[in-house]
Amino acid sequence: MIFNPPEELLKVIRFKDVRMELTLPTFNDVEKYGWVSMMFFAAVRDFFRVDATRRHIDPDILFVFSNPIINAAEHGNRWDEEKEIKVGLWFGEGGILFGIKDEGDFYTQQPVKVGVEARIPFSSTSTREREFGTPGDGMKHIYYKADHIIVDTEQGVLYLVLMTTSIIEED
Repeated sequence: MIFNPPEELLKVIRFKDVRMELTLPTFNDVEKYGWVSMMFFAAVRDFFRVDATRRHIDPDILFVFSNPIINAAEHGNRWDEEKEIKVGLWFGEGGILFGIKDEGDFYTQQPVKVGVEARIPFSSTSTREREFGTPGDGMKHIYYKADHIIVDTEQGVLYLVLMTTSIIEED
């Protein structure tokens, strides 16, 4: 296993022994990460048996998957194609737990833990031209959508919990 998520987060989502963990290369092109978010989206849809006739998955969860991955490539790994990004997704009756780790040291710092868990906005250090949005929007999306945000400074992992009520919308 790549990750060792905190037991209390697994209890919150009522973990059911269904998980996926991936190791991704660092690409210098964010477009190459689109498939990962869509794969996670499809896995969530299938796990919760959302059939689109009465219920659907809130499409905003795509941002919860894509923004941390892009941030890991850009800010954590500094576009270094020799470095890797680790991502994990755990499923439970109560929701999902998403974890991400890069080879940088951002999530190992105690001040970062305090700020991120308190959902304090911070300035982006993005060097990339944006087609839409402004630097720092990624964390705003995460802060808005995630029900719980935990930074594990020992593992250097960002964990995000999305409860079922935040994922599935009834028609």
